[in-house]
Amino acid sequence: MTAESGLSELYRAAAAAHLQPLWVETSRYVPREPSPLNRIACWPARDYQSLLHRAGEHMPVEHADRRVFVCNNPALPPFSGTTQTLYACVQLLRPGETAPAHRHTQSAFRLILSGNGAQTFLDGEPVTMHEGDFVITPALTWHGHANPGTEDVIWLDGLDNAIVRLFDATFFELPSSAGPRPDDPDRSGMKWRYPWKETLAALEDLRTTTEPDPVWGWRTRLVDPRTGRDPLPTMAVFVSLLPAGFRGQSVRSTDSTVHVCLRGAGQTETPARTLEWGRHDIFTLPSWTASRIRCESDSLLFSFSDRGAQERLECWREERLPDV
Repeated sequence: MTAESGLSELYRAAAAAHLQPLWVETSRYVPREPSPLNRIACWPARDYQSLLHRAGEHMPVEHADRRVFVCNNPALPPFSGTTQTLYACVQLLRPGETAPAHRHTQSAFRLILSGNGAQTFLDGEPVTMHEGDFVITPALTWHGHANPGTEDVIWLDGLDNAIVRLFDATFFELPSSAGPRPDDPDRSGMKWRYPWKETLAALEDLRTTTEPDPVWGWRTRLVDPRTGRDPLPTMAVFVSLLPAGFRGQSVRSTDSTVHVCLRGAGQTETPARTLEWGRHDIFTLPSWTASRIRCESDSLLFSFSDRGAQERLECWREERLPDV
């Protein structure tokens, strides 16, 4: 038997035993750098808002449980998410409507985009939501919604579905008469709601006391005041104040990120394409994609990513690139 035929026989035997030699096409096992599956995508506010209102006319919330559209990345199969790790969804609750309580092992948050006065009930505690508020739903928190007001309320839901699915650790529960279980998390002292006025105040304080970051302008990271850490363990959340005429430095990082414009308008330039964004537009960039921000007027940009999980795994990386 020649060395070549012996090696071929070795590979056939290994394949029959469901063993794969690591020395063959090693880069498929350990890529030299990130190779994201998702791609740049944008969901303009005019499109999803129109579709939500149409859904409000034709799909009663009691038939839908949650009247929600998932921002599905066009490079991923349906229900695979907005990035390979995160879901961004948009939800409508009309006046007088309720959404029943449930809970799940995914962590989630709500960013209120328009409308005021709706409530979310978190482990039974009512939390009234206003435009711009950031409201968390940690894993296994009971949550239901009601809109006792007179305005349609639209919010963004952010969830770590794909991260939890990777571990095959997803549980979804409806209320039962059994009540809380002994292993239910202790939520005492939890800060559920991060009011928009507090976020704005933090940004204005940065504007008056510091120079803008060359990539992100004035940027604040929302943190749990009890711990100083991210309110949800897998996701990091930021809000950036970008001054008029801002020309950002190019950057790339390993976290998959979803952005929402809360005020103003601008552009995000990448080697593949330039995204134009305005108020309440949602867009995403894959990991390790070089990008830079441009805006002509003062703008506010909300961002969330899987950076929280990556930092805990000690694999997050950012590279700021020289302008060329």
